[in-house]
Amino acid sequence: MDNLFYLRLAMINIKKNSKTYIPFIITCICTIMMFYIMHAISINEGLEGESGSESLKTLLRLGTIIIGIFSSIFLYYTNSFLLKRRKRNWFV
Repeated sequence: MDNLFYLRLAMINIKKNSKTYIPFIITCICTIMMFYIMHAISINEGLEGESGSESLKTLLRLGTIIIGIFSSIFLYYTNSFLLKRRKRNWFV
């Protein structure tokens, strides 16, 4: 069996159900992107010489933790919503 078979099958499924999958994919990408941007800013070494950099880094680390928690909850909620929708369409 071709290695690209599953990739083509997934792409066909995404195209057929684009109203459901595209917002989910965009939400996942934006949420994860926001988390990694905050994390990259919080570990940036360019802030070392500035005044108040330690308190700024502490706040950014705390923000990263909070965004990580909310991202996990939000992604879990959107994933469970998508699975419920798929189960409902499966039995109809």
